[in-house]
Amino acid sequence: MLPIYHDVKPDVKAVARDTLASIIKHYFIVKRDSGDDFSDLFPETVYYTKKETCDSAARNIELWSRDHFERDLSPLHEHALYGILNWAGEIEEDYKQENNVSLFFEHLTRENLVYNEEEWTISDTADMTFYYNNCFRDHDFLDVANYMNLLETHSISFIESKFHIDLKEYTDLMPSDIEKKIIGDNSQNKKSVFEVENVFLLQGNKEVNLMSKKFGNITDSSFGDNVNLLGDNVKQNKIITVNDSLSEVFEELFKIIENSSISPYEKQQANYNAQELQTAIQTKDKGKAKLLHSFLLNSLGSISSLLTIGQFISEKF
Repeated sequence: MLPIYHDVKPDVKAVARDTLASIIKHYFIVKRDSGDDFSDLFPETVYYTKKETCDSAARNIELWSRDHFERDLSPLHEHALYGILNWAGEIEEDYKQENNVSLFFEHLTRENLVYNEEEWTISDTADMTFYYNNCFRDHDFLDVANYMNLLETHSISFIESKFHIDLKEYTDLMPSDIEKKIIGDNSQNKKSVFEVENVFLLQGNKEVNLMSKKFGNITDSSFGDNVNLLGDNVKQNKIITVNDSLSEVFEELFKIIENSSISPYEKQQANYNAQELQTAIQTKDKGKAKLLHSFLLNSLGSISSLLTIGQFISEKF
């Protein structure tokens, strides 16, 4: 059976697992009719360089949805399940528009959803949000590319410490050439030197501007426990500690969305996700906050306001 996390009651888990198994069954029926192509479940370069591994993970999701063994999912399996949920969400929306009834949830009684309540109910399982929130411990598997891109300016140990992850657990979600960056006994011990411009070092309450300096590996231990770095590829210059109000961070985030070059539809969606993220943080809904944070990273990239918010979600919830 597939996992349902976050203190969901047994009777709600049972209904959710049955519904989830039905969703997964629909997906694989469609895929068998189209040649068992599971490329829509994984990053494109990962699928075509590790096709056999990805196909196996997809089929595992189908099999595990029907058995009775408790198990956790690897990041690759999580990505496959997340892709199936995305597929199901689109199918569900189209079907409801055409038929005015639900394809996957018609058998369930749907009442007002209670995202911020202490307990999930059976009626909540009649909405895709329940599965996004409760089928995964977190959504770090969506951010592998963002983490790996940070290796251009930060060490592996810095990234793993900052985001509380072990990058080796995510190698299946990396193209082979990227995976090589973290393979090897000496990879974390190699020192790299890089050029940076307009870098701000924040230690305590003092902000120091370091212009066009050369640095070796920079880690938390290099300067103390309260260090924040922004490189010239980051569009924001203001650094805000987690002790300051996050409202300033969100104000900056909304400005960036408004001035971004994404399409009007993507801009509208990003604004909505940012508003929902702010509400989720205020109500301490960590699962929803991490999900929305992942959506925004995917659409806007690793801008400093989102990195600050991500750090707050990881450390302060």
